[in-house]
Order: sequence, then structure tokens, then C-alpha cells
Amino acid sequence: MFSPHRISAALLHVFLFTGRTHAAAPDPAVNPIINPLINQGDPTVNVTAQGVVGDGKTNVAIALQSLLSGASAGQTFFFPQGDYVAPAGTIIYIDKPVKLLGSGANLVNIRLFFLADPDVDGLSFTEVDCVHDQRNPGLCPVAGAMITAGYVGYPLSNISIRNVNLSTTRAYTAIEFGYDRVASATLDHFSIVDHELSAISIYGGTHIRITNGTIVGGGMSGAEGVVDDGIALSPYYGPISDVTISNVNASQTADLVGMGSDLFWPLTQVSILQSSCDRTLVCLYFRLGDVTPPPAPYAQYSYLDGITVDGILDLDPNGVRYQASVMFVARGGAVGRNISISNVSANSRAASPYGFRVQAFLDGGSTLQNVLFENCRFDDSLIGVPNNPAAPNFPVAGFPVAEGIYLQTDSTSSIDGLILSNLHVSGTAYWGIDAGNARVSNLQMINPDFTNVFLTQPGWSGPLVYIPGSSVANR
Repeated sequence: MFSPHRISAALLHVFLFTGRTHAAAPDPAVNPIINPLINQGDPTVNVTAQGVVGDGKTNVAIALQSLLSGASAGQTFFFPQGDYVAPAGTIIYIDKPVKLLGSGANLVNIRLFFLADPDVDGLSFTEVDCVHDQRNPGLCPVAGAMITAGYVGYPLSNISIRNVNLSTTRAYTAIEFGYDRVASATLDHFSIVDHELSAISIYGGTHIRITNGTIVGGGMSGAEGVVDDGIALSPYYGPISDVTISNVNASQTADLVGMGSDLFWPLTQVSILQSSCDRTLVCLYFRLGDVTPPPAPYAQYSYLDGITVDGILDLDPNGVRYQASVMFVARGGAVGRNISISNVSANSRAASPYGFRVQAFLDGGSTLQNVLFENCRFDDSLIGVPNNPAAPNFPVAGFPVAEGIYLQTDSTSSIDGLILSNLHVSGTAYWGIDAGNARVSNLQMINPDFTNVFLTQPGWSGPLVYIPGSSVANR
């Protein structure tokens, strides 16, 4: 998760980021800023009148860079309907706060790198290049982002990206920001078809609103073929706070939202509302830290705090990719606290015999504190379908999930304060809840509802919850 790679020999230099590389500032020697040429006083410029022709044939790279390099702050550049093409991997640098407005305009192989507040409305971006395949990455190495907003030394006051469509083939992400301070960001009404890693990558910022969007993986089949995160929240360059994600659907990706990874800074006050997952590996992935703890100066900031999830639909009824609806992985002493997950509904089967509805794995002195699951319903639509003769206990498509909630910690890690209220689990091969390998304290179960569990033992009349007294206190 969160592993963008960037390749651009002339324009970009390398910044290490857990095996990744990140964008560099423009090199004036390679991409000189061309002096203003026209219309500095005009608030609106029709780009076709200035030689940026959307005929689907003309290379517009030089004309477009020249036009935007000569812009005045506050100008609007209008792209009429058409296909504006450039060679694969073309990067256009924009160093003034301008608006790019389109009506049926498609920018082909054009990437935008903003060093000032971006305002993009009504444009499509299409990458026509080789298609990266994670199973054979050397054939088409990843390269860059379609839209980069800001960079180290270029803080932004406001990011506005609305009514856009992006289709990538080898870009490691469609939209990225957070290399420096971001005071406000809005991504609204968007569609992203992503063939590589994360569709949206955020490395820092506050007051972030991501609404009314669809994210679709590249359509590759099988667990190894899916792309990475739908939305990656990874506070590597600065804190991330006050984030709302609502009405976003992710399909054929590793997850809808991946949170954490390198917790060099806090990740706080995140709301994920009224959104959905379709054939994802994990719908919501909380990855707190890594095996190696962050460097000492950052260790005090390695935490996630204040996460609200409400109204999530998770669908994979035939077990194409499903591994879990919610997964916590906390490592290297990371802390996650005050997490509320409500009204999650999953109608899914597992892609292997080792799927779980909710899974938590903690080691290296990590902790989860004050976690609530409320009014969540996990069902299996194929219970009762005739069984596969080769595997009599499993229906023909996919597998029943192994367990409803599976908790595992090492001896140095713990879960303190777990409330399961009005939890419905139906169709598991084994336990409804399994905390047999976890250190858990202050566990509360309110109105649990388990049906069709322990399918491996027809007629099972024993307990549906496995919680040895030695591992759970104050329950």
C-alpha cells in the first residue's frame, strides 16, 4: 500500500519514500519558463485562439506550456470541446493561481504540475501509453501523476478539482497533493480509471473534502491484478486532518480508503460516509505504521485518532477478491484510537478460505483504543446454494468467510475498549468472533446476532464466540 513510483529522467529528481520516488520541482534548464506572450490583462482566454488546438493530431505541449507560463494570477483558460494531445509523459508546469475550465475537452498524455493553487473544472485526462501490470512491472515502469498539486516549498491555500475524468495506464496515481502545507482541498464529481497504484494520494493537508466520485481499477482479474488504494491517506510530509470522504464508490481496487502506512505525522478527524466498495480486497484498510518504527523525532506523532465511518456498502457476492470489509494492521508501536464504525453492510463471499469480516493484527507494542462497531451487518448471499461436490461444505462460488471478527496481537500489543453493538454475522466457516490470539481489555458485546456460523460443523451447538478468559479482561 502507498507505494508510488515516479520516473522522469530529465524533469524530476528522486526523493525516497519507503521504496518510492516522488515528484521534483521543475528544472528551468530543461523546461524554461517562457515569458508572457499575450492577454495578461484578459480574465478569460480561449486556448484554441492561442494555438492550443484540440484537433486530436496537433502536439500542443509547447503552445500550452507557453500560454500558461505567460498567465496572470486569476486568469481563466477555457478549453472548448476537442482532444488536446501531447507525447506520452508530457508535464505542464503552472506557477500562478489560474483556472482551467473545459467543456467536452480531453487532455491526452498531458500531466499538470501545479506550483500555485489549482482550479480545474470540466476537463478529462486520458493517458495513452503502455499499461503497467504489477505482475510484470518491468515491461512498463510506473511514471508520475496526472495531476500534482503543490510541492515541497510550494504550500497551497486551496485546491479545487471538480467535474473531471481521469484514465491512467502507467501513472502511479491520478491525483496527488500534500508535499507541503495544504489549507483546503476539494475534489468533487470525479471519475478515475486507474491501472496502477492509488487513484488519489494525499501526503498532508487539512480541510479535505472528497465527494461524489467513482474509482475503478484497471479491470485485471484475480487478487494479484487489482490496483492499490482508491484513496490513500498517508501523512508522510505533514499531518492530515479534517477529512470528509462521501458518496465515493471504489471497484476492483485493493480498497476504498487506505489510511496510515508511514505515520510520520498524525492522521486525525477523518469521516468516511455513504460510500461503497465493489469487489475490493478490503473495503477500509487501517494500516498504522510498519515493522520498522518511525525515526525517534517522529515517534510521538505516530498515531491515528478520531475516525468516523457511517453508511458503507461492501459487495462481492461471488468472492472475486474479498478478503475483509475492515482491516487493522498496527505495527512498530503505532496507536489508533477513537474509531467509530457504524452501519457497514457487506454481502460478500471470500476469495479464499481465509477471509474475515473484520480483522485486526497488532505487533511491536502497538495499540487500538476505544473502537466501536455499531449496527453492522455481514451476510453471505449464497448460503443455501447447492454445495460444490469437490468441497462439500463450500458453495460453488467463492468461500464462506472464515470468521466474523478475528483479533490477533503479540505479547507487547493490545486492544483496549472494543464495543460490538447490534452486530449481525451470517455465514462463517468457523467462529463469529475469535479473540483467541489477542490481548483485549474492556470488551462489550451488545445484542450480538449470529446465524449460519461454524458451517464446517453442521448442527454445531457449541459457542459461536471464541474468547478465552486468559486473553480478554473486563468483558
